[in-house]
Amino acid sequence: MFVPVLLACLIRLGSNAAAPESVRATPAMAQESLEKTAPDGHAGLGASADAQQLLHMFRSPSDQEQQLLQELARLSTDVSILCGDLIERYREWGYLDVRSPYASSQLGHELDGLHAGYERDLGNAAKLLTQPGEHAQLLARLIVDTRFNVRRNVLAGWEFEAREIRSGLAVLRAAADSYVQVSEREARMIAARVDFAAARLRALRLDLGVLRPRADESASRSAIEKEAAALLQVVQPDPKWSAKQGQAAAAQRLSQYLDAARALEGRMSAELFTFKLWPRMEGQFDARQEDRKQAARLREEAARTMPGKRANSASDPTLARMATDERMRLTFARSTEGLSRDPLDEELAYMAAHAADFSQGDAVSRPLYDRYLVLRGIRHFDHKTLEGRQLTDLEREALDKVQGLGAPVVK
Repeated sequence: MFVPVLLACLIRLGSNAAAPESVRATPAMAQESLEKTAPDGHAGLGASADAQQLLHMFRSPSDQEQQLLQELARLSTDVSILCGDLIERYREWGYLDVRSPYASSQLGHELDGLHAGYERDLGNAAKLLTQPGEHAQLLARLIVDTRFNVRRNVLAGWEFEAREIRSGLAVLRAAADSYVQVSEREARMIAARVDFAAARLRALRLDLGVLRPRADESASRSAIEKEAAALLQVVQPDPKWSAKQGQAAAAQRLSQYLDAARALEGRMSAELFTFKLWPRMEGQFDARQEDRKQAARLREEAARTMPGKRANSASDPTLARMATDERMRLTFARSTEGLSRDPLDEELAYMAAHAADFSQGDAVSRPLYDRYLVLRGIRHFDHKTLEGRQLTDLEREALDKVQGLGAPVVK
């Protein structure tokens, strides 16, 4: 998730530039502009637009709307390309080569592995840095590499934001051209979350451009090597000390160094779009976190009540006494309430569909099964989304239910 860091260094963005004098904004135009503005001032889906307006954008978009939808879909690709360039540089510098303890064998998750491993080692850095070997040398280089640490902070949670855009657009598009149904509240919530995620990725795209390694990094790499060697020397304990004394001294010296390093990172971060934008987005971020927290609670409750979903549900005496249809109704109530807090949760969509299919029938279950499929990247009428894919049991169930009512598979 996107976690704000170095908040003391954040700078609020100035007001947006005024419109040209030749354009006279009528009250209607001003209202429409307000509704279609993302948190960073760019065009967006509009959190205040009603469901019909949003779905019309997908059914019959104007040229500007089509351009907006294409830009939203392209954002994650742009960031992925910049991350790919970064991964290649990190390999060149030894951060991700085959000998690195932070190298990941999972393609596409190299940065996640590097950042997670580094975060883990920071908690034990005083001990690790006093041990001989390449691991300590690499950890020292990462600690002193200011731009690496700033990039790491900027990149926190970007894949989740990309998934928000992808899932939000998929659900709205399926509501426009398929069986998915969204309420007014869900439509507005999805639009707001897409706009929020897009603002985050636009800022990230700009920041990665600013932080992009220069063509010739030899001088800065040499400086990092020297500073890393100096850091290793500073934390080395006096041979006369006991192991406990040496560890305490190393921790104290490292803490002093890290305080100075974080201050430098803060000054650099204060000039980046991600951190300048944060004051505008903090409230919406907190609201999204609370919605997802409540949805997770309801998802757990629904999973516990759904027959066959959790083996230990029978250990609950109350559930054990319930008839299957009663448990399915309870599962449906919990999962649909969860979807009202997080309409992009695929597990909630499946449980709501499965429970509805048992207790309420196809008219209710089919839109929910279709939502589950699109959140999994499957369009029931598009063979390209199925080609070469090994369906899970849940995906097969959902696809059979959606297609089983006569919906043609377009090839």
